[in-house]
Amino acid sequence: MKLFKKVFAVLLVLLLIAGCSNDAGTDGGASSKTIDELKVVFVPSRDAQDIEKQTEPLKELLQTELAKSGYEVASVAIETMTSYEAAGEALSAGSAHIGLIPGGTYAAFYDKGVNVILASTRNGLKYDTENPQDWNTGEANENNEDIVTYYRGIIIAGPSEKGQDLAQKAKDDALTWDEVSTAKWCVSSPSSGSGYQYPAVWLNDRFEQSLPNMAENTVTTQGYGDAAAKLANEQCDVAPGYNDFRMDNDEAWVSEFGLENIWTETSIIGVTDKIQNDTVSVSAELVDDELATAIADAFINLAGTEAGAEAIKIYNHNGYQKVTDADYEGAKKVNELVKSWNE
Repeated sequence: MKLFKKVFAVLLVLLLIAGCSNDAGTDGGASSKTIDELKVVFVPSRDAQDIEKQTEPLKELLQTELAKSGYEVASVAIETMTSYEAAGEALSAGSAHIGLIPGGTYAAFYDKGVNVILASTRNGLKYDTENPQDWNTGEANENNEDIVTYYRGIIIAGPSEKGQDLAQKAKDDALTWDEVSTAKWCVSSPSSGSGYQYPAVWLNDRFEQSLPNMAENTVTTQGYGDAAAKLANEQCDVAPGYNDFRMDNDEAWVSEFGLENIWTETSIIGVTDKIQNDTVSVSAELVDDELATAIADAFINLAGTEAGAEAIKIYNHNGYQKVTDADYEGAKKVNELVKSWNE
């Protein structure tokens, strides 16, 4: 009987310990909801210092919003990666929790441990047709009040002699592959939607050729500010990018590059199909479903605050919508097509 009582007492203690452990897990205790460092990575579509300076408030905002879901985040680290691929690889390898990456980059890594949770929303633009000449008014493009979940890629001819020749040929609808392929192109990483993938498809649709067929005439840039600088300095004749990356570089065109007016000294020679907006994606290795939901809610909520809206403004985001992998089937198809050309 004494032995039975001792065994019963031990079992009772074990049950009490188990009950306490379960309580700690469900109410956000350290066993399940404490994160020492939450790492967020960005792609280098802008200058790294500019990105990290403007997004600095995201650190405290994410801590505050995630706390509402029971997560205690000791610190948030923000890093701008050296390339689009490096951002995807960081998520895939589990060295970052969250990545603000384009749909094209997500499409390149969706089967490598990267999960999409949100798509950004943005304001539309005054010029938004597939006809490039509709954009060439000599006046600044401007945002309107429309809220859209897509953007277009544009192909810009710069002020070089070759660039201006291409601009005139495009105006006359007389561009040829020989003329386009002998121009110097400034392109982004191969997983960039507007900086590489959709312009490559645009070329294929028109000439049955594409960027890999003129590799000797392409230069990879470090973001769209670098592309604008190379156009201004006539190191490149053509640069593809998001619509309308001239809006974000028009002041530098004058103050840093010494030219007069980006709207009159550049021309749009091509406009791509609509591209799915940038994503907020997460690492499957580090982020489970519960944390992914909390992160999604955090970004949606912080975008509705003045400080949050200012922090995400650098990417032209004004909010976020929940999405699933199925929403990026188009981006996957484009990625596979471009990848096949590079093999």
